[in-house]
Amino acid sequence: MNSFKKIFTLTAVLAFTLVSSLSVFARNFDYIQQGEYAYYLDYRGGNAFYRGYLVFHMDDNTTQVISRAVDLKSKKSMNYVFVLKEEQGGMPSIVNEKGVPGDSPLFSQNVVDFLNFHIMYAQNDTKIGYNTSLNDDWPDYTQVYHYNKLLPMFRFLYISNDKYPMADYRLNRAGVLSAKDYKAFFKMQPAVFKHGKQKAGYSIPDAAEQTVEFGSHSVILDQNWKVSSANGGKVASMGIVSDLDAQFSVKPLSAKGVDLSSQLTKEEMLRTLLLRSADNADFSTLKVSNEDNGLALSIETFDESSKVFNFSYIKLLDDAVVNLTTFDFAYEAQKKYFKKILNSVK
Repeated sequence: MNSFKKIFTLTAVLAFTLVSSLSVFARNFDYIQQGEYAYYLDYRGGNAFYRGYLVFHMDDNTTQVISRAVDLKSKKSMNYVFVLKEEQGGMPSIVNEKGVPGDSPLFSQNVVDFLNFHIMYAQNDTKIGYNTSLNDDWPDYTQVYHYNKLLPMFRFLYISNDKYPMADYRLNRAGVLSAKDYKAFFKMQPAVFKHGKQKAGYSIPDAAEQTVEFGSHSVILDQNWKVSSANGGKVASMGIVSDLDAQFSVKPLSAKGVDLSSQLTKEEMLRTLLLRSADNADFSTLKVSNEDNGLALSIETFDESSKVFNFSYIKLLDDAVVNLTTFDFAYEAQKKYFKKILNSVK
């Protein structure tokens, strides 16, 4: 039996049988942010699909999901919309749809997947940490969800299958779009990440150190860094092999470009910052750490123009955000140097 068809059939049954028993695990879709999108590469059943979701929460308490399915082999794509609502008892139901291809199950699979992924998250959200694997048992195989609670949309990086090792379903691209920019969602292509051999060496000249004030915070930088004003705050930049090798800042939560709501949890604040800067992020490189004075993450992003990976570090203090971005090869070569800077933030 074609494994995709088997997965589709069983998944469809699961979606509408588990939904009816969701009241114990009930939660709405508010864990997905307004305008949040995610694309996944789906290799189940020997197929190759690119499946995307763009979510908007509407004024009538419904959730509108704009969906796109692309067959990467034939290049055929289909776009459609389905609208979800939490009924009494917390059970999600489809209250409206437009363009869902009922006669093309490989393309309409997005709808069933969305419901299943929501159910899996709703049942297990309190169990999910920064590196959590959870089994989803089926009659003759087991799917394993690999979670990190700072990841976009359903919080999983990929789903593996113990019986069908090639049936991989993996997060590929994500971010946030405004309602006026939603058309950009339909133009997105699969991100390709090729981590080649690191460039050899990266040297930073010795230079005198100085304490630099960033509002109510300070950091020790050497004189390789140039400090300038930007958006009402300070930004430190360093250029050795290029005009801009690295950039560092400490900005208040209320600063322009940060603007984080105090109603969010610290983790959701950090996840928000990740979503805003997630374009071309390789989510498999995401690392999260609880440090002395705040929660931090690091991730690698690919610069299409320079064909170089950048290393990004974001740390959430009680009242500010610390950010460092540099070439990945520079960070690897001078990790001790950059960590010394980050550890000096007061």
